[in-house]
Amino acid sequence: DTDGHCHGSDDDSTYGWWVRDHWFRGYTGTLNCCCGWGAPMYGVVNRCDYRKPVSEAEVATCRDANEEHDVDFNPTCDAHPLKPDPVTNGGMCWTVRSFAAK
Repeated sequence: DTDGHCHGSDDDSTYGWWVRDHWFRGYTGTLNCCCGWGAPMYGVVNRCDYRKPVSEAEVATCRDANEEHDVDFNPTCDAHPLKPDPVTNGGMCWTVRSFAAK
């Protein structure tokens, strides 16, 4: 689909924080996760919601690490040839079948 989006970062330390943020939002169901940021996502998703790493010094003042940054990752599907979904085509992915708290 040409409307897909991802959540990610160029810093692996943010992964656990992203999961924690979304666990309590009520987005229950299946969660597919794949490795890759930047060029690996061109042609796979329309845009990615970026999460910045938060240092110890920023913890007390950072309201939302998903919004307080200037990273814009909107490669658009129109700008790149579509690639197969990495979840079903050999990507380094994993699936959580019962994600989040209801």
